[in-house]
Amino acid sequence: ARCPPIACCGAAAGGFSSAALTLELQRRGLQTALEDLAEDGPSAFKSPTKVIEYVMVNLQHNAGGIAEAFRFAARSPGQSSFVSGMALSDKRVAWRTAKFIGGYVSGRAVGLDDFTAEVEEHYSWLVGCTAWSFAVTHPVTFEPLARSAEKDFLREYVLLVDDRPVSVQLLYDWGCWCYLVWRIDFLDGVPEESYLAAVDQQQHNCDEEREGGVRDRGGSL
Repeated sequence: ARCPPIACCGAAAGGFSSAALTLELQRRGLQTALEDLAEDGPSAFKSPTKVIEYVMVNLQHNAGGIAEAFRFAARSPGQSSFVSGMALSDKRVAWRTAKFIGGYVSGRAVGLDDFTAEVEEHYSWLVGCTAWSFAVTHPVTFEPLARSAEKDFLREYVLLVDDRPVSVQLLYDWGCWCYLVWRIDFLDGVPEESYLAAVDQQQHNCDEEREGGVRDRGGSL
């Protein structure tokens, strides 16, 4: 049986590496974009795909990546200043229960601590992942293509995160003039905890097969 790839997650994989983060940004041509997004936060002239890349690269390589994802999570309606673009609240909409209703994102407003707890419980597959990429790209330019963009202010992109299809949805916040992530879903329909349990079981089975093979070889000497 083919053994599944081992997910590289945080401390279990030896911790996060700033050097790995820098190399990944250089490989993706995001060094300047990172600096702009890190310094400016949600603001004008930020591509929705660059917002996704910034969030994902930080979740993958940065120990403080969840806090950066929180910066680019959607705000409740009316919680962005149309004058300065600054957030008027320190809360963001929780990804798991968010809904798009009447042109606005609605859902439970959470602070960083609750947001972190939600990501660690339901989106741990994203944190410290081994590899990810946009699943759908233009055949010539290789630019990521939105899965649906009936309205320009609403975008959805599909990623492959360690071979799992993941939907990332963004809404343009007219207050901060930037696309913000309002919902993330695993498209395979398997709950996060069930998927991780299945991978752990498969890995355990593979380890047992390897150990059995070593014992068999040892007995033939």
